[in-house]
Order: sequence, then C-alpha cells, then structure tokens
Amino acid sequence: KFYEGTFNWESVKQHDAASLLKLFIRELPQPLLSVEYLKAFQAVQTLPTKKQQLQALNLLVILLPDAN
Repeated sequence: KFYEGTFNWESVKQHDAASLLKLFIRELPQPLLSVEYLKAFQAVQTLPTKKQQLQALNLLVILLPDAN
C-alpha cells in the first residue's frame, strides 16, 4: 500500500513512527553523527539565536556521510 500511494497515514501512531525512525537510524552503515563532528553539533546549542542554530545545523548536515 505504501508504494502504491494508498497508505493511510492517519492510522500510524506517533510511537510507531518514532520506533521506525529509531530503527532506521540504528541500522545506518555509519553513525548518524560521526565523532568527527560531534563537538561541532554540540557547539550549535551555544549560538545565540535559533536562526543561527538552524543555519549551523544545515551546514553540518552537509558534512555528514552520504549514507545518512
């Protein structure tokens, strides 16, 4: 049904969707947040505005491995 475009999204419970997302992240071939960029992701929290935080996160996501 999903690939046919007839999947009923209203029947999905939020906890089920969260569980699927967690499963997907756990099964990635490489960690989602590599150790290489961990400090940079943590530093985003110290930026003064939400706009700056979002801009920094967008740039950091570009640096993630293609598989992610």
